[in-house]
Amino acid sequence: MAGIARGAAITLTAAGQVELIERELPELLPDEVRVAVRAVGICTLEKRLFLGKLKLGYPLIPGHEVAGVIEDVGPQVLGGFKPGQRVALDLLTRCGQCHWCRRGASNRCENRFRSRRGALGGMSARVAVPGREVFVLPDDLPLQLATLAEPLADCLHSLGRAGLTHQGPVAVVGLGVMGLLHTTLLHHLGHTTLGVDPAPLKREMASDFGATATAPPVQAAAALQALNGGYGASSVVVTAPGVEALETGIGLLAKGGTLVVYSSYDNDDRLPLAVNRLHYDEITITGSEGRTEVDFQRAVDLLAGGSLDLSPLISRTFSAEQAQEAFQTSLNPDLFRVLITFP
Repeated sequence: MAGIARGAAITLTAAGQVELIERELPELLPDEVRVAVRAVGICTLEKRLFLGKLKLGYPLIPGHEVAGVIEDVGPQVLGGFKPGQRVALDLLTRCGQCHWCRRGASNRCENRFRSRRGALGGMSARVAVPGREVFVLPDDLPLQLATLAEPLADCLHSLGRAGLTHQGPVAVVGLGVMGLLHTTLLHHLGHTTLGVDPAPLKREMASDFGATATAPPVQAAAALQALNGGYGASSVVVTAPGVEALETGIGLLAKGGTLVVYSSYDNDDRLPLAVNRLHYDEITITGSEGRTEVDFQRAVDLLAGGSLDLSPLISRTFSAEQAQEAFQTSLNPDLFRVLITFP
């Protein structure tokens, strides 16, 4: 590990193939902060890139769940950042000038993939990013846990769209990392929650994360019946891909309820819904994509407060030199988040 160059980066060179390469230290522009990366998560996006299911071109430096330590600060940075501060990075360009940014929906920024990095690039020993993407952490927050700030922010944004009322249970369909983060946030907010997943291990984890009850999909309706007499879930968040998960979620939704489609789907997938359910049951169906800078700050504040114990979500940790093994291991469906660390 000590021999890794300061400018080294883990690079996806082909489907199924990653390499640790040396490159020039990233240039520090006047409005940027250079960060020594310490830990990066392998998210579903990185897995899709690794498997070749998502093609953005090669070579590509993946990684967007990033925590590290500030090394240098450009002269035009106004955030009061200092070398040595521990930070989480929101690696999403927000131009602040487009139609959506000007309306407070910077997660929809029209220019978010037009920067020199796009929304990735975090699997580097050093990154240089605009100061607006840097969020300071308390000294006692482990940097490995801080990599979860980005997915936690996404889930906070999702729950902001879920129409939460405390007038009925909330169902979370799919109990991977994102489903479990939704579950623990709902518990934190005092909601009765049903966690739905076919995997016993994930249902057990959901119970540990505060789910009131859990069930496999075929038993979810019965479990909900036991929670509130069969009136359905006032909100449902579907984090699992696949039309079957959507069918389960829609079937659990109460009259007047809100369903959040959190996961992305294949372009050919269609919503399995009788249109009259919208009319007669007054249900709302919405999506959730990404997060705003406000969501990211809220996530950092929650992690800093110490009220959420997310450490069980870190399943395995590998050094940068073990990147190929780390990506292969991350494909194990029984694991949660796999991290790569830099010295």
